[in-house]
Amino acid sequence: MFDVADTNFKRLSYPELILLTDTVAGNLETHPLFQTNYPDVVPLPSHLREQNAALRAAVNAAANRDTQKIAERNSIRAALEDDLKIVAAYVVMKSIKENDPGLITAIGFELSVKSNSRSPITYIPLNAPGELIAKHGKMSGTVTLRARKVPGAVMYELQACDGIPTGEECWETGRDFKSCSKIQVDGCEPARRRSFRLRAKGDNNTHGPWSPHVTIIVL
Repeated sequence: MFDVADTNFKRLSYPELILLTDTVAGNLETHPLFQTNYPDVVPLPSHLREQNAALRAAVNAAANRDTQKIAERNSIRAALEDDLKIVAAYVVMKSIKENDPGLITAIGFELSVKSNSRSPITYIPLNAPGELIAKHGKMSGTVTLRARKVPGAVMYELQACDGIPTGEECWETGRDFKSCSKIQVDGCEPARRRSFRLRAKGDNNTHGPWSPHVTIIVL
């Protein structure tokens, strides 16, 4: 059975995604197996670096919570994640052809967790986190949230948006936290409404439904 690259890039924070892209691009540029016969459909390392630079700029531009800038940042991230998935698939195929399982990690990708097909795994259905509460943090521009623990959850994904949410498109890319007992969000703009919602995530990239959102005026 061959190894598969973990392409669940949504779990990565922005700094983690940017670092991964830099690592993959650098390793592709120097690894001898990727110096010739590079397919046209696979993004070049130079293209990954351009996308990464654009993402860095977009993250900084969206720091003031401008709705348009946030949408641009999210769009650039989605495109970069798609490019990385294509590169990962090519690296996996190359590792099979060269009979080199270590090639995937050598380029910078993590391995996806394998499961034994002869021993089916039963996953616990995840519920929405209950009693999500948002409070003002000790410092200006901070918000502290907590919710009831969900059985079977290994982490929790938090999403935020400006004002009262009007649709899925207004929610920003989520961040993962290991616990829901105390989540601190920094960098919020004072005197503005911020809404938050939370969902549980389990093994093998499973997740439960979103909690009802809560809204707070940041101090």
